[in-house]
Amino acid sequence: MDQNRDSLIVPEFADKTAFDDVSSNYEELLSKGLSLSGETSDYFAKRRVNHCKTESRKLGIKTNCILDYGCGTGGSINHLFDAFTPNQLIAADVSTKSLTLVENNFSNPKLKTLKIPQISHTLCDLCYCNGVFHHIPPNERSHAVQHIYNSLVTGGFFFLWENNPWNPATHWVMSKIPFDHDAKKIFPHKASHLLEAEGFKIRIVNYLFIFPKLLSILRPLENLFKKLPIGCQYLIIAQKV
Repeated sequence: MDQNRDSLIVPEFADKTAFDDVSSNYEELLSKGLSLSGETSDYFAKRRVNHCKTESRKLGIKTNCILDYGCGTGGSINHLFDAFTPNQLIAADVSTKSLTLVENNFSNPKLKTLKIPQISHTLCDLCYCNGVFHHIPPNERSHAVQHIYNSLVTGGFFFLWENNPWNPATHWVMSKIPFDHDAKKIFPHKASHLLEAEGFKIRIVNYLFIFPKLLSILRPLENLFKKLPIGCQYLIIAQKV
């Protein structure tokens, strides 16, 4: 995919200011929505990143530079550093207030913050993205994928996490989170087609988070079902070719 970086169209989010408004209590609002699971948002953040680490080892992925696209207030940052030990981690978001919180709360010299329009001037090995695309209007999603594609080195990887519309619990959780009320869910097959249309090759599609804390004794079984579309979230691993 030969895209001119300077002429790249930058995607618009449904409401940039919405995340400025909730940045100060973002984690609190998110955890309230996740209360059905019996877990905190940090539990899910850590499991997502650790699953990415497991899959990245299978694929032999380099992680010298990681982009956290739509980083929010930084819930994945420490987990990304712990799992991948990158030389640089770029936390990018549309919310100025969220990025200010990241800058105030993290002192790692390997961490850099950027507004999302600026990421087209980076070249990363891996882009990590969780729960962002349902906040991008459907007609702008291809622009977001182009933007991410151009921020990666050739052969780099895009780890896209999204909420699974096939799972009823997903709808319940999102209905309890104020900033998710207007979100437009994206089905995994449509997300895969979107990435392929912009030049990515799909390498892996997994589904995670089946059992709540009450049934945590069954969680070791989730690995057996990761190819079935029953988890609350799905992960698409795509490679820039």
